[in-house]
Amino acid sequence: MYVYQEKRIVPQEGLSAQHLFWLLQEASAAQSTELGYGEADMRALGVMWVVIRYLVRSERWPAAGEELTVETWPGQTRHGMCPRFYRVLDADGSVILTGSSLWAVVDRETRQMAAPHERGVDIEPLTNGNEAPLPGVIRRPITDRETLFTVPEEYLDGNGHMNNTRYFDLAEQCTGFCAARRGLREVTAEYLNEALCGEQIRVHWGVEDSTCTVVGESDAGHVFRMKLAYR
Repeated sequence: MYVYQEKRIVPQEGLSAQHLFWLLQEASAAQSTELGYGEADMRALGVMWVVIRYLVRSERWPAAGEELTVETWPGQTRHGMCPRFYRVLDADGSVILTGSSLWAVVDRETRQMAAPHERGVDIEPLTNGNEAPLPGVIRRPITDRETLFTVPEEYLDGNGHMNNTRYFDLAEQCTGFCAARRGLREVTAEYLNEALCGEQIRVHWGVEDSTCTVVGESDAGHVFRMKLAYR
């Protein structure tokens, strides 16, 4: 097993929360494909990858035009979840962001979680001492504002539901905060149910100091929870 690496350049408009998590998602997908468990491979097994939780912490927020190295590697599968770890390094090799995620193997037809080994998903783990803490559950916060959001078609991914990175766009549109301008210290995200095209989400949020907590619910139940601490 090995640490996957890829070079990226921060856009001139700055690094948004959505773009950061897109970088992490793309690195995850690229290594999964190299290991034989990319989107096409998983489709052949009748399953798909679905991210359940993220945790990211930053020492500093990347600057516009900066060259970054994104690293990722898989951890030991536990309780049916597949952990994945991340580091983002600057051009000098200094670690500026660390993170972790939990991914589930989900049946494409039933949309229910499946045991990875029972569906032929067996990824060798790597432990190198650079693993960030795994993300935990976000407790239902007190929120004092809300709005309605309808999932547009352009927010969907190849699995037919709202892409996990788009929730960050939604969160920042609601709260008025912007990672590209302020930077983030810590982000925790939890995805509880998929959101489909045209589905209406009741978005609740609250702000305390520079920390925003955003919760989404639909008629089907809880959809997502996010906590974003800005600089």
